[in-house]
Amino acid sequence: MEDQNKETGRIPLYRQIKQLIIHNIQTKHWKPGDFIPSESKLLDEFNVSRTTLRQAINSLVQEGVLESRQGKGTQVKIHPPGKLGEHSTIMFQEEGDQFYSRILRMEFSFTFFQAQKHLNVPENEKVFLFERVRMADGDPIAILQFYTPQHIGELLIKSDLHEHEPYAVIEENNGILKQATDWVSAVNATPHEADLLGIRGGESLVSISRLSYGIDEKPVEFSRTIYRADRFSYRVELAHN
Repeated sequence: MEDQNKETGRIPLYRQIKQLIIHNIQTKHWKPGDFIPSESKLLDEFNVSRTTLRQAINSLVQEGVLESRQGKGTQVKIHPPGKLGEHSTIMFQEEGDQFYSRILRMEFSFTFFQAQKHLNVPENEKVFLFERVRMADGDPIAILQFYTPQHIGELLIKSDLHEHEPYAVIEENNGILKQATDWVSAVNATPHEADLLGIRGGESLVSISRLSYGIDEKPVEFSRTIYRADRFSYRVELAHN
């Protein structure tokens, strides 16, 4: 790889180096807590200028993937990036004591248009849906719809999703979630949703939509969870540093 070729496929060279570093982390060649090789070794490995290498590393430090340690080097961050600071807490609390889930369906389809748009999935590729009802003390309290690109769905459908959460399966297959954005809103229950949740049609529900990205900045998951308002609470705690 040479610096004189500033772009390949219109991707800036430093971003290509970022992707190579991310690949090393995703494949666990460099594990959380590991120090990456020295600058001189990376210059030899990637065959780029010092400026390009530092731009790639600094960008990953700013994004929370890597961490510079004074006098020690650069380390793969132990805790996944994208979490809130230690002085801020947001908590979604399900009301109940004993919880379990009942799977409704798992399927691939070309017709999940909203999820397809959020996940940047091309029209000729299917989206995978994992849908379940969340139970608390024997009562239905929430419906979860978890959408993901086809190649991730193929991993999930081979796993026992009765016993394993989708996020755990993704991480076990070298997927690292970098960040997620949640949207919280109030909605009214459709007749189908009301029937699943044991409430009347039109009752108010709490809706939480989430879009998650991997460290390669590609969407990994789009989900929507709707909660019965009487079995859910939302709390935010803020404090000064």
